[in-house]
This record gives sequence, structure tokens and C-alpha cells, in this order.
Amino acid sequence: MKKPNLNQTTVLLCMSILLAALPAAQSQELEKQWKDPFPSRMDTSTVNSDSLTLDMVLRLVAQGNSSLRANRMQREAAHGLVRQANLRPNPELEFEAEDVGGDLTGFRESEMTIVLSQELELWGQRRTRRKVALGDAERVEWETRVEDFDTYVEAKLRFYALLHAQKKLELAEEAARLAFEVAEATGIRVQKGAALHSELLLGQLGFERARAEVMLAETEVGNARRNLAGLWRGGRKDFKVVESDPVGATLPDLTILKSYLPESREVVGWSFEEANVNAQLNLEKTNRLPTPTLSGGYKRSEVDRTNTYLVGLGIPLPLFNRNQGAISSLRLQSEAVKSAREQALVNTEVELEAAHQRLSTLLSSRASLENLILPKAEEAYQSLKRAYELGRIPYATLLEGERSLIEVRFELNDLDLATRQEIVALERLLGIDLRYITNN
Repeated sequence: MKKPNLNQTTVLLCMSILLAALPAAQSQELEKQWKDPFPSRMDTSTVNSDSLTLDMVLRLVAQGNSSLRANRMQREAAHGLVRQANLRPNPELEFEAEDVGGDLTGFRESEMTIVLSQELELWGQRRTRRKVALGDAERVEWETRVEDFDTYVEAKLRFYALLHAQKKLELAEEAARLAFEVAEATGIRVQKGAALHSELLLGQLGFERARAEVMLAETEVGNARRNLAGLWRGGRKDFKVVESDPVGATLPDLTILKSYLPESREVVGWSFEEANVNAQLNLEKTNRLPTPTLSGGYKRSEVDRTNTYLVGLGIPLPLFNRNQGAISSLRLQSEAVKSAREQALVNTEVELEAAHQRLSTLLSSRASLENLILPKAEEAYQSLKRAYELGRIPYATLLEGERSLIEVRFELNDLDLATRQEIVALERLLGIDLRYITNN
């Protein structure tokens, strides 16, 4: 028999260790989903600046948002029900008097009985009941964590909306400045007789339109600022936000993103539903077993002055009701929920692939617009402006170049917002910050 090569044995051993470690590594990665996404340090005493980064906004939301505080209370309340489910049934004390007459001496011929009884949960009813309560608590824990993550997602969306509105205002002011420069240059040329008065009117009209766009952009900034501050019930309405995470980050590979699908929003929701139904099924199966009742007591007869001790054992006879209907119903529900969870996984995978494709297209379009189209548009406008000042081209040509440059800048700003919104949509689907996936 041929002996194995030492190098081959070493390689196979290393591969075995690596493959054995992969599931554990993957589970550690998946444990990062649906965790508290807000910064762990809630100190907001340093957040006094007029310019807020995304991290500052998240700290303000974590401290001032009422929904987050309500969810923490709901998680604590759910664990209280677990403690309740773990308690044993209360004993029952019974007192009975027989042959009691109507006069004051009636008790002299009576018989009095005192019995203490206790249900005995011998078939694991309490343990099964506690598992149901634990499942409910875990479901509440997950649901409130999802709601917290939705608040985090909403904070990012409103932050990016304000950032977009601020940039739109800057671009509108820049467009107004360009329109003013063109109008001034046209006025000088009209005075020299090198341009028609109609060109000056068009230039002034363009400037007035640009000013109107500035006013609309200012209103949009105010509304976006109020929406963002409402997440932490902020009173100040004069702050602005600053960009801390530039657009254009590396898009995680689709295969890596798919590894997070088992813990995605819809799939986990159905998983908890399936676990809850199965726990209820086990509880009903346990409850169909008879629960005996042990009793003990004392009986005294006043007639012959005798005392008797009583011991009893009661067992229900499951002749008719054995929870057949409930068990059958829960079995069917379990199969239905399992099928729904499998379909949810398919639907989520399709949604992930579509979102990944949209985000890839947006990033590609943005890179082309920023690195290729915008520099050419700026260069073309400056060239047209010099040519117009020298009288080589008509005003309409300069106006077209100016409009093209402004449109490219506004389009880039809109692409920034659309890209960020698509990134947030992926994070909402998977329950994890894409930056964590990219960095790891």
C-alpha cells in the first residue's frame, strides 16, 4: 500500500480545519445583522456644532427618539412574561362544612373538611410553556430591533435628503451667479453695440428664473431640516449637515450579499412565526396528557369528636378531548409557514439581485458623470464664455452651454441621492450596514 505524502497530508488537514471553521465564521458574520446600529456612546454634550455629521445625527436620534425608548420597554416587558410562564400553578385550599343546623348550636353535629390540592405538571407542561414565552420574547426582541433599524435607516435617508437639498441650494446659487455674470456681460456688449437688446432681456430673464430656483431650494432645505430634527425632537432649525461618507464606495460582491439572505427581514420574520407555531404545537401535545391533582386534608366530626386525615389523587380521563383539533390545525399552520418562509427567501433573493443591479448601474453612471461628462461640460462652458465675450458666437450658444453645465451638476447631485437611497434600501433588506460588509 502506497504511503501518503507528508505534504499532501498537511494540505488536506489544513483544508479540513478551514472548512470546519467556515460555518462558524459565517455565523459570526450573520450575528452582526439586526444589531443596534446606533453609536454605543450616547453622549451628546459635544454635539453643539452647527454642522452635523451622520454620526452626530445618529447619536442625537439614539438619545432623543421616543420610539427607541418605547422599544426598549417592550423588550423588558416581554421578558416579564417569561418569568410568569415559569411559575407553577397555585395550590387550592377548600373548606366544607356538612350537617350545619340553623341555630347557634348547629355546628355541634356538623362535619368540617379542609383540603389542600395541587396540580402536578409531570409531563413538562411548565417547561414547554416557558419555551413558548421565550419564543414570544425573542420575536418581540427581533421585531423591536427591526423597528430600531428602521429608525436608523430613516435617519440616514433624512440626513441624505437634507444633504441633497443643501447641495441643490448651492448649485442654484451658483447657477444664479452664472446667470448674473452672463447678464452683466451681455449688458456691456449691448452698450458697445455688439449685442442686441433682446439678448440682455433674455439674460435678465434667466437671472430671475435662477433666483426663483434659489428660493425654492431654500424652502426645500428648511423642510428637510425640520424632518431630520423631528427624529430627535430637536428645537434648533438652523443647523446644516456635512458629508462624512462620500459616494462611490466599493459595492460588495453579490455572492457575499447573498450569504446574508437567511437573516434578511422577511425570512427571519417567517422563521420566528414558524418557531412560534411549533412551540404552540408542542404545548398542545403536552396539554393533552392528563395532569394529576394531589390533595390532602383534615376532616373532623363534631358528633363523635373524631378526626380523620384525607389523601386524594385526581386524574382527568382524556376520553373525548385530546386536543385533536388544535394539534391538527397547528401542524397545518407549521407546514404553511415553512412554505411561506421558503418563498420569502426566493423573493428576497430576487429583490437583492435587482437592487444590486440598480446600485451597480447608479455607481457606474455617477462615475462617468463625475469623471468624464462634468469636466468636459465645465471646459466647454468656459470656452463658450470666452468666445461670446469676444463676439465669436451668439448668445443662444452660450445660453445652451450654461444650461448644459447646470443640468450636469444637478444630475450628479440627484445621482448621489439615488445611490445613497439604494444603498440604504439594501441595508434595510439585510439589516446590516454595507460599510461593515465592505470593510470586512
